[in-house]
Amino acid sequence: MKIKRLWGKHFLGAEATLVIGLTLMAAVCIRAFDGASRVDSIMANNRASVYRSIAAIAGSLLGFSITATSIIVRLSSRKSLTILSESEDYPTLWKTLFQTAYFLGGLTVVSLISLVFGKEEAPIHWFFIFTLMLTGLSVVRVWRTLWIFQGIVRIITASDRHRNSKSRK
Repeated sequence: MKIKRLWGKHFLGAEATLVIGLTLMAAVCIRAFDGASRVDSIMANNRASVYRSIAAIAGSLLGFSITATSIIVRLSSRKSLTILSESEDYPTLWKTLFQTAYFLGGLTVVSLISLVFGKEEAPIHWFFIFTLMLTGLSVVRVWRTLWIFQGIVRIITASDRHRNSKSRK
């Protein structure tokens, strides 16, 4: 129970640490235990398609992230969200949303760089490792952004239902 409480309080750092730790383990396997040949066989003749797809998906999700942040900015002045803005976790909400955009933007850029400089004949495995890490960080932050967005919608719709039921009486 203590771990769950600690994770809940420091989820941004905990999730980032988990992803970075897993990426470091993958990097060690790639660099030290012949993982490079396995990665090369998986990515053979697909390297450009993989990086192009990751760049396109990350760029699209970056647009979603920016839109979600804009919607939350617009909705944050609603009376029903006062409970949220007065919460001690309110700065964490914005930190999560901005980290989502940073990681997705970074993933888009790194994927494009990997696409340009990562050649089939001489693959640069550090591009793959860095892309892997940013993909993991982006996934957990997009998931958190959706979680935040869902919570805000739930607060607003509950408030609207409550207000509508009062006006009918």
